[in-house]
Amino acid sequence: METAAIKYPDAKPIAFIDERIDGWQAPCVQLAGMIDTVVLDAASDGVEQISKALARYDRLSAIGPYSRGSEAALSLGASEINGDDGRQFLGRLADLTGAAWRRRT
Repeated sequence: METAAIKYPDAKPIAFIDERIDGWQAPCVQLAGMIDTVVLDAASDGVEQISKALARYDRLSAIGPYSRGSEAALSLGASEINGDDGRQFLGRLADLTGAAWRRRT
């Protein structure tokens, strides 16, 4: 499978960082200049925040969430996605952006 970065050399990765993570500022500093970062407001719908942010991009090579969650759920701002809803959401993001969703553990 051809990745977005190979197909579109100008594609860039983006990270979504949930502000409910202890020390959420550290990834922002560490990733600065390497990839774009968006901090998700804990009081707002994270899915909506991600959708609005992605609307500003033509091409992305990867989407990375930095969030709290469990084996079966992912917290994004005030939203929690899980099960089939979560798989559908992540699939839609990949389809819309041509990017790979990478799970960080």
